[in-house]
Amino acid sequence: RLQKKARSETQRLEMARTLLEKNQKLSFRRTHGAFIANLRASALLHGLLENSNSPAYVDALTASGQVSENLGDYTLGQYYYESCIRQLPHSLPAERCFSQLMTSVRETNPYIDSSMGDQYTVQMNLEKLRLLAGPIELKHVPSRYKDVDGP
Repeated sequence: RLQKKARSETQRLEMARTLLEKNQKLSFRRTHGAFIANLRASALLHGLLENSNSPAYVDALTASGQVSENLGDYTLGQYYYESCIRQLPHSLPAERCFSQLMTSVRETNPYIDSSMGDQYTVQMNLEKLRLLAGPIELKHVPSRYKDVDGP
């Protein structure tokens, strides 16, 4: 039964991705058909988001961010990307989510690289998320066994 459920989750994720790809290939983002296709994808994805232990959960977060942006809700899309990073830090999916988050932030706020007002707070949050998304950087840690590593 678990295999059937997992296969079902995989199938739902693939169906949602197919709807997203169709929208992107046809530059279909702002038409009535695209609206319906995005709502269908959203319904499929929200079923997957009910279980944070699902293997499809992180991919569903990423795709939900894309659907939200297609529907014009960039703030919700950014929330999904941030959730993806926090769910699986220091991983390839987290790096992809961070890349999509940065693209979204730059599209919605072209002055993000300036040092005006609240931008500092946004930049600091993005920097924290970048570090969380990327690989773990090992810093020099003093060792009790200094002779093992050499001088």
